[in-house]
Amino acid sequence: MANKKPKVNEDIHKKDWHDQSVIEPVGWKSIREELLALHAGQPQECRVIEMALREAEASLAALARLGHFYHLEAGPWPEKEAWPKTYFHTVAAPQGRLVRSPWELAELGDGWFPTLEEAERHEGMKRQFEGRGGVRQRNLPVLPSLFEKTRLDKERDDGGSDQG
Repeated sequence: MANKKPKVNEDIHKKDWHDQSVIEPVGWKSIREELLALHAGQPQECRVIEMALREAEASLAALARLGHFYHLEAGPWPEKEAWPKTYFHTVAAPQGRLVRSPWELAELGDGWFPTLEEAERHEGMKRQFEGRGGVRQRNLPVLPSLFEKTRLDKERDDGGSDQG
């Protein structure tokens, strides 16, 4: 009786996973069953899993009622980017500038890159497009529509009156 394994819902193996109508939007049932199956035969761990998932579900539901929607995702937490960072601009800051946040980077505008090599490459590409053929950013050349009409176009425009 001490080693009694909790029952794992066997419906999970019978479901057609390609049918999207079967999968729950949040997936609480599948998360719960997967974790309980991993800790089968360990009643204390299963109890902790049940309590933690119940609390997480209640917390996310409370946030959703306030209009803040979140979801659970398997895996480790994503690493946060470390700020401040040094960014380079070929004209304004070739030695680098300390940028404190992504918002400050957005305020600086275009042309700021994490390495000097990237900034120089961007500047070189910009100069290349400006110097060859007058191609500027957002200002591509337009071909004039001064084409001569072919014999067939002339006949079509005349309504075929040249035919005998």
